[in-house]
Amino acid sequence: MGLGKTIQAIAFLLSELPEATKPSIIVAPTSLIYNWQAEITKFAPELSYRMIAGTAEDRKNQLKNIAAGEIVITSYDTLKRDIDNYHDLEFEFCIADEAQYIKNHYTQNAQSIKSLNSRVRFALTGTPMENSLADLWSIMDFVMPGYLLKWQKFKSIYEIPITRYDDRERLKHLQRQVAPFLLRRLKKDVLTELPDKIESTMYAQLNKEEEKIYHAQLAQSQKTFLEEIAANGVERSQIKILALLTRLRQACCSPKRFLDNYNQPSSKLTLCLTIINEKIQSGSQILIFSQFTTMLDLIADELKKQQIDYLILTGATKSSARMHMVSQFNDGRIPVFLISFLIFLLPLNQMLLLLFLLLKAYHPFQVFLMSFYLDETLLYH
Repeated sequence: MGLGKTIQAIAFLLSELPEATKPSIIVAPTSLIYNWQAEITKFAPELSYRMIAGTAEDRKNQLKNIAAGEIVITSYDTLKRDIDNYHDLEFEFCIADEAQYIKNHYTQNAQSIKSLNSRVRFALTGTPMENSLADLWSIMDFVMPGYLLKWQKFKSIYEIPITRYDDRERLKHLQRQVAPFLLRRLKKDVLTELPDKIESTMYAQLNKEEEKIYHAQLAQSQKTFLEEIAANGVERSQIKILALLTRLRQACCSPKRFLDNYNQPSSKLTLCLTIINEKIQSGSQILIFSQFTTMLDLIADELKKQQIDYLILTGATKSSARMHMVSQFNDGRIPVFLISFLIFLLPLNQMLLLLFLLLKAYHPFQVFLMSFYLDETLLYH
């Protein structure tokens, strides 16, 4: 991510504009469609584009009278809802941004974009496609349908021999097949000025009151867990088990997240704020991720008290507002950006950042719960 795929694609579309006889289309995650709009406006104002957004009727009308060379920008979610409106449209180029969104070939995301009529297709992704041969096949099936055969045949010839039997010859053959069609950009080749990544793990010791609350919650969870399994079995207790795990994780972050009358400072929050102040004094900007939005709210409350400017982005934040927030952060005006783990695709272009992950500590009982739960889930699936 951040190695110039968007700019490279825009430059290509601009270079093809004089010869264009049809419009082109860009399909991206909802969180990135306004980034495409901003980047086109900034780097290629000569390109005409239209955003497909609004009500169903609005979106249908927006697809009328599209000029040659014009760029249609839409999201995967919108495309699958509007796919019937695209059957009579023909595009010169179709670009799938963050192509990992179509890695599962049976999903509506994949089936919708693969049904578009286009002369040339591009897939942009910051996720290594070799993570899964099934992912590779689905993305290549979009770019060059049929080149890697049908899925079942690809699975029998490549996927099973390579993943199950470590067939190196089949792997080399597959690599030779796909290599001419992959343009890979690595950080070390593109951004040589970036320093090496440094990972530091810092542990927050629970204070006595937090320990007391945690162990009380743990004892209750153990009792509830055993009673639930005895009464209903694992398969019908999955939601209850996840709820128990979530409550223990909440206790690790801050008891205030589930105890209304708890007003003592959280050890993890105190450590987080100490690091934030240290880094701000050194001129750093900070990204803080947490799976729990309520934990982000607690951090935000403390930042307000200390008069530290911040931005907070969760799933409730509108897509159009996200781009404004990203621009504020990229401009260096705001030192702290609080982000939910669920919002992971953002065009953050800063090079000197402190990435702060608020993770949950696990007690051995929690690990036991998870292994017990996952093993049984796999068994029943």
